[in-house]
Amino acid sequence: MKSYVEKSESSQVEYSGMKLYEIFAKVQKQIDYDSFLPGDRPLAREIALIISEIYRLPENADVRIGGIVLSAGMVAEAYEQLGYGNVDIVIASFKKISYPVRNVKTYLRTALYNSVFELEARLENSVRSGKL
Repeated sequence: MKSYVEKSESSQVEYSGMKLYEIFAKVQKQIDYDSFLPGDRPLAREIALIISEIYRLPENADVRIGGIVLSAGMVAEAYEQLGYGNVDIVIASFKKISYPVRNVKTYLRTALYNSVFELEARLENSVRSGKL
């Protein structure tokens, strides 16, 4: 299994003109899709599609993240930092939810974005609280 702290080596990848399935293949490599457990792969696949969609949007398109409208370019820039650990934590957190999520795609999009900024803090908290 991959380390949580490993980051994607992707950097400012240019996706304009690429088909969604081509972007999807690159995203699968970015998040190391093959390392996910078989039971997590369907959700990891959906997450890869969500990431691919963001990469495919024009930079100036509006994307709602946590109730705030950001440019697709800004979200894509953050998503380029996503790796296996980020997606694994988003999947684990999603599985723990005991209430119905009204808009799953928006929820996952926001969770992915936030994971870029809080992965290390979440891991530190888990270690200190004995939950890892």
